[in-house]
Amino acid sequence: MHLKTRGEGTSVAIIDSSILPSRSDLGSLNEVLSKNFTSDDGTFAPVGSDHGTHSAGIVAAAGNDSANLDTDGDVISLPNEIKNYMSISATGPIGYRWGDPGDGNAQKKRNYPAASNHVEDETWSPAFYTNYGENTIDISAPGGDADLDALDEIDASFEPTYSWKAGTSMAAPAVAGTAALIRSLAPEMSPQEVREHLIKTATPRDPTYHGDGHLDTKAALDALE
Repeated sequence: MHLKTRGEGTSVAIIDSSILPSRSDLGSLNEVLSKNFTSDDGTFAPVGSDHGTHSAGIVAAAGNDSANLDTDGDVISLPNEIKNYMSISATGPIGYRWGDPGDGNAQKKRNYPAASNHVEDETWSPAFYTNYGENTIDISAPGGDADLDALDEIDASFEPTYSWKAGTSMAAPAVAGTAALIRSLAPEMSPQEVREHLIKTATPRDPTYHGDGHLDTKAALDALE
């Protein structure tokens, strides 16, 4: 994927717990545009949770230690304390939702204009914490359980390190990063066109659990050639 683009010229807004700027692989963090909307000391990177750093790392870590998506785009940290907030806030092509902790069958869509996210394991089976519903999932993406032995979470809140996490919070940035790569190659595409392209190039699966398909980043970029 990175032979085609590394996300140059794109921005992804991370509305989450915060991003630790000391995380060496997040050199693309745009500190000028980052803002704190919480009631703490006002910094865009308050210490207290590694969730935002983890999410941002999936979208735009440097990729020198592992395979990430948008490695040259800007990341904007917008710390948020509303843990059940379901809207997608977008900068450029797409943003993503942060962590509805519930699982189960949803009957109606809530406000997410670009992509809903789903979690699955290496057998294409939904994880136990998956949200699903035939008319509520736009696109599915991997978010955990691919290697059960590797899912022990490490607390990275106070000391920069690496950690394993699983959930929609891990699936969502995969979609956001892919959207940024698409816009890097096709900056003329509108948010709606990016959404349609993600769905059109997704791998078809059971719509109850996968919506219009499973995210295929390579296919999405190949189709732009």
